Amino acid sequence: MLGLDGAVTYPYVSPRMRKWCHISPADKGPDEKLLHEYLHPEDQQSFVAAMELSAKELTPIEVDVRLGTAKSRVRWLRTVSYPRKLATGDIQWDGIALDVTKFKALETHLAYHDLLTGLPNRALFVDWLNHVLARHNGVQAPVFVIALQLVSLADIRESSGFKAGDVVIRETVKLLQRAVRRGDTITYTGGGGFLIALMEIGKEKDFSAPLRAILRQFETPFELKGQHFPLNIVMGISIAPDDGDEAETLISNATTALNKTKDDPARPYQFYNAQMTENAVQRLSIESELRHAIEMQELVLFYQPLYDTQALKIVGSEALIRWRHPERGIIPPGQFIKVCQSASNWDPGRSAEYCSDITHEFAGQAGSRSAPT
Repeated sequence: MLGLDGAVTYPYVSPRMRKWCHISPADKGPDEKLLHEYLHPEDQQSFVAAMELSAKELTPIEVDVRLGTAKSRVRWLRTVSYPRKLATGDIQWDGIALDVTKFKALETHLAYHDLLTGLPNRALFVDWLNHVLARHNGVQAPVFVIALQLVSLADIRESSGFKAGDVVIRETVKLLQRAVRRGDTITYTGGGGFLIALMEIGKEKDFSAPLRAILRQFETPFELKGQHFPLNIVMGISIAPDDGDEAETLISNATTALNKTKDDPARPYQFYNAQMTENAVQRLSIESELRHAIEMQELVLFYQPLYDTQALKIVGSEALIRWRHPERGIIPPGQFIKVCQSASNWDPGRSAEYCSDITHEFAGQAGSRSAPT
């Protein structure tokens, strides 16, 4: 209760609250020590502020606080109280306090772990890896960061549904856990993507052993309800400290190497090198500028004659697209058609639509012209 003089009193405290706060049943009440003073020091101010706002606006209080007495473990309480103004002008709150300690523990776990796999999520992986890198500062033993992708997941989901895909993802987790060693860390990032940190590998030439151990786990197709699903994976690897001394940098570089691996199906893994970043930057530049190429009429059509060597005459022509860039000049199709086809970072559906625009626009132009004679 809040009196007109600003004094706070607690006319009634439930037996359970007394037990939580270790208030003796013989005590008349906790007035000598205000009840909110039993709260964790970090939560006392927020609770008092909530009371003041509630008293001013006569709105309910709903706030999570901790009890932090020396005699008990930290206990989370969710307090819900409703104020009412008495005839005397005093303000009294009626409410309850719920023990939400287990819920808070679960909430914390879910904030840092993936729900499907139970693995640490990316946020926890980054925090942990930065801690490891700081601890290993100056130590010669490198830390390897692997970006791994289950590339067959999309086909599995398309053919057998998302439930089958979830089962395959959990199976992938089991296979990876068999392959790595104690002290190594696996994180699921969603969409069939994983991050793995391998510790105490030694020199780069020794890294082939854990790589082979991972690849061996995925040699046999996974059987589910009579169907056999191939578990095809690719990996990109960055090494600390050579490729970076911060978690985000290493993850970014490993992902860059992973994307390079996707372009070369014959190689199941790829180590990062600085040239990849340069190529990625150039690719992003092309993607950005290609968005406006049609609108700016920079894509032009060329005709290449088709020559009949027996008849010794031109019998037709094939249409060729070229990009006449205002600054770079003529850009050959080998540098931008592939980017157009695989630009998955564009707006949803825009990549396929864009390629279709190019095909139909220039096919129409080519068909409307007679073959030169």
